[in-house]
Amino acid sequence: VWSDEILAGEEVALPPKYSIEGLNYEYQSAYPFCVSFAATTMLEWHYMRAGATVKLSQPHLFFNAGGGVNGSSFRPNLDILRGPGAIDYDKCPMPTANYGADGVYINKIKQEILTIPFTDPKTLKGYVRITPTEDALKKAIMQYGPLLVGVNATVKSYYSWNGRREKMSDNHAVLLVGWDDASWEIFDSLAWVKNNAGYGTLDKSYTFNTAYVVTELPDNWREIRDAALSEPYQNALNHYG
Repeated sequence: VWSDEILAGEEVALPPKYSIEGLNYEYQSAYPFCVSFAATTMLEWHYMRAGATVKLSQPHLFFNAGGGVNGSSFRPNLDILRGPGAIDYDKCPMPTANYGADGVYINKIKQEILTIPFTDPKTLKGYVRITPTEDALKKAIMQYGPLLVGVNATVKSYYSWNGRREKMSDNHAVLLVGWDDASWEIFDSLAWVKNNAGYGTLDKSYTFNTAYVVTELPDNWREIRDAALSEPYQNALNHYG
């Protein structure tokens, strides 16, 4: 579901600089949990905005969303958060051994973690996909909070600090949380942002293939979406320019 299919397009005045602060950084280590790290942090922010402090389990979400040695995908993680939800971190913390790239070890802890029940879960009420144009992304950050986005975290582009996209394919997930005149601000679970509490920057020219945001949907969202889809040409223009 795309945001411009079902949500009212209210005008938002975009400032030259904006940032969502106060997110809780935790290092994902060698485990391929990046989507689950970003998704739980996004949900934690929504609870924090409502006045509640929660810390959610990334490994529990990861394996229940079908994650494996090669990682996991956006929508299965979001669907678990919308359905059974995420459990508290202390009920399923990060593994103590750092064997994240070892398939045998991943499969071992998977079997253990999948036996942990969804006790007192925290859930999201809905999510939508954002058209990845610069203005649409900025408006979504201001209106709905952090965006779950894909990036290409190759050594050349990510660790040399130039922040430019070297490849169009995505192999890592982060949160898009702000911008200024020169850059996008992201929140990451890799080690390179540890000294900056999880925050880093990408060049303003950086393009995003996919972006999702948490928001409550209207009860009749399917009817609104279907009406929008009845005009496929305009819909394609909206999403793909």
